[in-house]
Amino acid sequence: MGILREHLILDIYIVVLISTSLASAFQCNNVQVVSRAEWNASAPGGRENMMDNRPYVTIHHTAGPHCFNLSSCKKEVKRIQDFHQGPERKWWDIGYNFLIGEDGRAYEGRGWLTKGAHAGAPFNTLAYGISIMGDFSNLLPNQMALDAFNSLVECGINNSRILSNYSLIGHRQARRPYYTTCPGKALYCHIQSWDHFKPYQFNGTFDNNTCHNESITTQSSENITMPTTLGSINTTA
Repeated sequence: MGILREHLILDIYIVVLISTSLASAFQCNNVQVVSRAEWNASAPGGRENMMDNRPYVTIHHTAGPHCFNLSSCKKEVKRIQDFHQGPERKWWDIGYNFLIGEDGRAYEGRGWLTKGAHAGAPFNTLAYGISIMGDFSNLLPNQMALDAFNSLVECGINNSRILSNYSLIGHRQARRPYYTTCPGKALYCHIQSWDHFKPYQFNGTFDNNTCHNESITTQSSENITMPTTLGSINTTA
């Protein structure tokens, strides 16, 4: 039994190494992607393959601290992974496929080749989950973060991971109504003006009035008081 377990652990380790190597081969020309090794990721407990040409992208916020430089963003990604793998969630790995910092960088979570745990069935399989670090209930991510998000999606399209005619939804749309407010009201209302946004609600009717006359334009900056604790991360497998 011990030998079988050792072989299983070795097999998972080899698959993860191969997947990480392949993920690093994807070229993202307009956004810097910080690899798992660079933010000191812990090894995953397991993984499932993500099929190519996914039809959806799900946008999240972490509802926790904002980060504006490489050092603080790497620490925040690691802290989120520790929470997701810890005793409360007990997930295999950090839930998101990628995270975005307000330093304008993308941070590799589960990456392009591994199914995430970010929006529940069926969207963990249908969608890449990309989370912008911070709380965007009452203000928008800064422009560097928004640009990084869109550049990362474009990279996914160019590498045949995301369909060119993909649909964008907020996390709240992938769950039953009122289950979560993620990705925060300000960001959620903002993305409704984007070309790929889909007015959809899982197990319910899309609420056309949520963002009626909503025009939040204030963007996050280091000069605005931000949450300093991890808080309740709005991700549900």
